[in-house]
Amino acid sequence: MEQLIGSSGDIETVIATTSVRTPLLIGGTAVGSNITYKSTTGVGTPTGIAHQWTGGTDGATVLATMLNNGRAGFGTAVPSFKLHAFGASSGNDGLVFRSGNTTSIALLQIERNSGSGIIDLRFYEVDAAGSLGGLTMAQGAALTLQPSANQAIIDVVTNFPLVFATNDIERMRIAAGGNVGFDTLVATQLVSLGGNAARTMWMERHTTSNTAGNSLTVQAGGATAAATDKDAGQLVLSPGASTGTGRASTAIKGYTTATATGTADNTQLDRAIFGAFKALTNNSAIAIVSATLANGSTHASQYHYAAEVTDGTDYQIEEGMVSCHVTNKAGIIANNTCVKYGNQQAMTAGTLTVTFAISAANPAVISVNANSSLIPSTGYPRLTYAKSNLTYQAVALQ
Repeated sequence: MEQLIGSSGDIETVIATTSVRTPLLIGGTAVGSNITYKSTTGVGTPTGIAHQWTGGTDGATVLATMLNNGRAGFGTAVPSFKLHAFGASSGNDGLVFRSGNTTSIALLQIERNSGSGIIDLRFYEVDAAGSLGGLTMAQGAALTLQPSANQAIIDVVTNFPLVFATNDIERMRIAAGGNVGFDTLVATQLVSLGGNAARTMWMERHTTSNTAGNSLTVQAGGATAAATDKDAGQLVLSPGASTGTGRASTAIKGYTTATATGTADNTQLDRAIFGAFKALTNNSAIAIVSATLANGSTHASQYHYAAEVTDGTDYQIEEGMVSCHVTNKAGIIANNTCVKYGNQQAMTAGTLTVTFAISAANPAVISVNANSSLIPSTGYPRLTYAKSNLTYQAVALQ
């Protein structure tokens, strides 16, 4: 081996005329001694190769490369990142970080210069808690795998929500308090849906060929087992909040049934509506429901109702039931009749006559006329009612 030493004592050129077979130690003897290893004394381009290690036959395989801009690559001569590893085959060409320490020490830690925003990738021996590994972040999110407990935990350990998104759009979030929101940033109940569009929650159809659908049960909570004389929880169905003169009602829907065997879907329609409301005009027939009445069909419906009137001083009310029906035989509509029963009135002054009628038309229109001797205040007479659709014709509130 020959060495050319400059006037400053630096080794400028090392020429090995024979193979180096005896281990060679290059370094200083003092504490803090260092070695500066430099690829060129000229001006290097940022993406130019500073150092490269090769192997294989006659050095034909690039093992590692360092560029002048500080990027390092393994398996690539053109690293695109600070640390770039590339595997050309489908074998074991990944990265492995292994530590002999079985305690909760991070094998890989990535952090900002300030030390905040730490991301730890941690993998442990299975401990008493059953933890195999996890991903934690300084902001408070954590992913923990616990195979011995047969569970995987996604945990936001600080007071922040857990957000799920698709197509870079938020779809669901779990608030720090546990409320779950779909398409809403503020979930005020245990499960909340965004209110900016109509929503449908349903059970999908059976996917097995020629198979009936399955039942869906919604049930309130029961009392503690073996408790003495404790009430069950109430099952509550409620419409949304209305304002001012706006209406709110609750509908229960069903489907028609065909008269002959077949595969076509039957038609969905309202079977019952509760809490319907209509502001009337005194001594005028006002439509409250319309019903489709096709050729060769009938319609029948029942109503529980209360008609109220006030002039600001006196009050009148009539409550009861009414049944309405009509027939359509080959386009001839007849038997359009409404009959009241079980009705009663209470009033502090004057008289009140409430009349129901159903038209001989398609659609058949059910109307009500509340005729009060009072001069009603604004918004009166008013009718609150529940409707039952007893046949297979579609109905709609008016």
